[in-house]
Amino acid sequence: MATDGPYAEILGGFYLIEAGDLDEVQGLAALLPEVRDTHSAVEIRPMVEHGLPTSVPPAPGS
Repeated sequence: MATDGPYAEILGGFYLIEAGDLDEVQGLAALLPEVRDTHSAVEIRPMVEHGLPTSVPPAPGS
């Protein structure tokens, strides 16, 4: 079941997973020992990749 809260209150670590879609991520998350053995909370959040700027803009007043 997916919900929009409440959220896990303590961050004990994280996994960075590259997957094709949310269904694949949920399948991989279900294999984690934290979920499989202890039924701990696991949040799934999307990541956004931002490109680096090709040049640095001039400082104001330059």
